Amino acid sequence: MSSGLQSDPAHDPARLYCTGSIAPIPFVHSSCLEDFRVEELPEGQPEAGQEDWTHVWFEIEKRGLSTAQAVGRVARALGREAREVGYAGRKDAMGVTRQFLSLEHVDAAAVQGLELKDLRVLATGRRSRKLRVGELAGNRFDLTLRDLPPERHEDLERALSQLSREGLPNFYGPQRFGAGGVTRRLGNLLVRGDWRGYLRAFVHSHQGPGEVREPSPVASLLMALDSDQRKDWRAARSLSADLPASLVPLAKQMARRPLDLASLVRTLPRRTKALHVSALQAAVFNRVLGQRMIEPGGARRVLPGDLLVDPWTGEGMPAPEGDGAAEAQVQSDLLRRVPSGPLPGPAAQRTRGTVAEWEREALAQADLDLEALASLPGALAPKGARRALLVGPRDVTWEAEGAVVRLRFTLPPGAYATVLLEELGKPAGVSQSETQ
Repeated sequence: MSSGLQSDPAHDPARLYCTGSIAPIPFVHSSCLEDFRVEELPEGQPEAGQEDWTHVWFEIEKRGLSTAQAVGRVARALGREAREVGYAGRKDAMGVTRQFLSLEHVDAAAVQGLELKDLRVLATGRRSRKLRVGELAGNRFDLTLRDLPPERHEDLERALSQLSREGLPNFYGPQRFGAGGVTRRLGNLLVRGDWRGYLRAFVHSHQGPGEVREPSPVASLLMALDSDQRKDWRAARSLSADLPASLVPLAKQMARRPLDLASLVRTLPRRTKALHVSALQAAVFNRVLGQRMIEPGGARRVLPGDLLVDPWTGEGMPAPEGDGAAEAQVQSDLLRRVPSGPLPGPAAQRTRGTVAEWEREALAQADLDLEALASLPGALAPKGARRALLVGPRDVTWEAEGAVVRLRFTLPPGAYATVLLEELGKPAGVSQSETQ
């Protein structure tokens, strides 16, 4: 398998493959943007003819842009702030994506008429409120796998059937943690209150391979940030014209408030900081899921003290004991209500017994403290939630033309298509059958 994304033991320490009886299937993916297509399936559609509704919802198709980049381009083109634009889910830059955005008090005709590089508006409608993160019914993926030997087509069918029947481990994919785990490191620094370290890491993450030389604008901003001289901070404004757009507010704030690290942190968009914090939650979840997979019965086994959730709706309940335990296991086997793992936060439901011990150990291994999470300023402190350990891919179909395979499937909100691809290609991993 070649996809440009590999599991990283630093934040994904126990990646196991449940299709262990099937040898790795070789293929190449993401050789071009069109090889990865994803379409959001929203919970609700915008409607026409509701002129008194103040929020315009619009479907876009973006190519090679992250959701944040797309939101930024739309906001700038309409003379608005990025924080005003609503979206249901974050999508990676590598691929062609259709998703909905929303904006209040905007001319629908102006939205429909946007002409932006690598982005087009497909349709507009109105709703009575802003589109919120998580308002998704799922995502439909359309992937092209190349150089997949025709003699392995039978194995491909076996693997996909097993994942649909027994469940796909709901790991967060490596892109969730950033290149080399940078997003998680940023989250650690932020939660610890290491403002200078956090800001340095954030600025450094914007350096491209050709920008390591000292005279580059990003390197110059780093040097100013390291300085304890007010004049160096004030001089940062002069770098603004040559910096990436996301660093320009930092440079201007350094000039306005020399040596005030806390004000610089506040300057960063709340969505950006929340993404860094949520990478820590994702790392804890992955550790818990890895632990559950090596236990007898795997991640489908319902244990006393578990909290069960519907993988598609997130609706949950404590695992019943006594007469209800057998029925709970049946529901888990059918992938209708499965054991969950933690997205840590002070308000998250707590498990009991052995399950709770595993989750406490994962928190300790991630060096994450619930009190530190709860003490984050403003709206950054995550409430916490539960996430299904397994998901069952739906509407799985594939067709082949020689060594080129077109693979389509639907996953619940928050599940990663790249994790399914890793189950097929098994890059440098361990099959579950090897651990039991």
